[in-house]
Amino acid sequence: MGRTRRTRIKNKNVARDLNLSSDRDLVYFMQWMTRNGWSQLHKFQVSEFKNTGRGVLTKESVHVGDSLVKIPKKLLITLNSVSQSEHFTKFTDLSNRFSTQQLLAAFLVFQRHLAEKSFWYHYINSLPKTFPIPAFYNFSNDVPDFLSEEISKMLKKMREQYEHFLQSINKRLKCDHCNNSAGSIFDFESFKWAWCTVNSRAVYISPDCGGNLKFQLTDSNCLALAPYLDLFNHSNSAKVKAAVTSDGSYEITTLTDCKKFSQVFINYGQHSNLNLYLQYGFILESNINDVIPLSFPSIVQCTKKIYPNVLNSMNTYVNYISSHSLLKNPSLNLDGLSWSANVIIFILISSNRMNLKSIEFKVYSDDFDDEDLQLIKEIALILIEDKRTELGGFVNQLENQGGALSSGDQLLCHQTSINLIKEYLSILDKCESTFH
Repeated sequence: MGRTRRTRIKNKNVARDLNLSSDRDLVYFMQWMTRNGWSQLHKFQVSEFKNTGRGVLTKESVHVGDSLVKIPKKLLITLNSVSQSEHFTKFTDLSNRFSTQQLLAAFLVFQRHLAEKSFWYHYINSLPKTFPIPAFYNFSNDVPDFLSEEISKMLKKMREQYEHFLQSINKRLKCDHCNNSAGSIFDFESFKWAWCTVNSRAVYISPDCGGNLKFQLTDSNCLALAPYLDLFNHSNSAKVKAAVTSDGSYEITTLTDCKKFSQVFINYGQHSNLNLYLQYGFILESNINDVIPLSFPSIVQCTKKIYPNVLNSMNTYVNYISSHSLLKNPSLNLDGLSWSANVIIFILISSNRMNLKSIEFKVYSDDFDDEDLQLIKEIALILIEDKRTELGGFVNQLENQGGALSSGDQLLCHQTSINLIKEYLSILDKCESTFH
């Protein structure tokens, strides 16, 4: 998954005159890491950057093939760590099946409530208390439908995992450390914080590294929390290799050079801005992975502006579109229309002038003539203008609401949603230019 807290609109690496290495919590955290087998591999310094917030500055050149960071096995929070915690496992009904994220989140809740009695205290204390992501604030109103739907899915998943976990523990059982009941320890607000922590900071590991577990899982045992790793920010241009070494450590090796006195980035994977916003709370300018989803009804509606009778004999054609998975990812992007959007429009405008066999031949041989392309272009331009009007309206609504929000991550989340939609408007401009 990944780890960051800042909205990222401009990818500049200029650091402020702010060295965070003297921050008390950070000092205690680094000392704890060192006591438990971790060592700094380079002259790295935790700093505050103008456009990315907290990150890692290198005071020496880093070269291709260098190891950036190596986290000892002892400092990785995995399901093996969870299984070995007798105080935690005694609360759970081991006959139930859990997801990996669900268990890691619940384990974090338990460890946080232990405070200084927890081995993980300094790591947990270094984590943010809130997250600038929409699921953390139930921020699903007054945004485009495709964004609202994704936020609602995350909220639903989080709530379901919490309710399932709550039903799987003995809520009256007392904690040995504080004598509080399990029901009071595992409250929803704490679980939400922990779930968002895992969602934004966990890394993927091979299920083979998981060890023997006491739990039955609904998914593969492939997640771990790696302290210190969340200090590195993401860049699409960074190239790294991540691996679990023979001694069980989690190591990241850089595949690109990094200049002295610049920020060291890693790569969370090829994510669209929508996914970056949902998972981590930031976006990137001109993200090549961005698309603007299109719904089938919106494509039909725009097509009917030129071809009002397009659905007169469409049942066969609609069935064809559905059965060939063309409705999965129709979208607009920096290069124009996605393949599926092109095909859907072509089928719609051709339904009254071609039989299905002729349409199918053209689609799969990519044999569109100039007339076909001109007709598709006309509909595409209507779609772009329709989407531009829709998104522009949401920007105005959101900007008018900003003053009513509190400061901090909630306001940052709100502003990032505005910036995300503005990025989509920029995509529409570039998309439109491909048709001229």
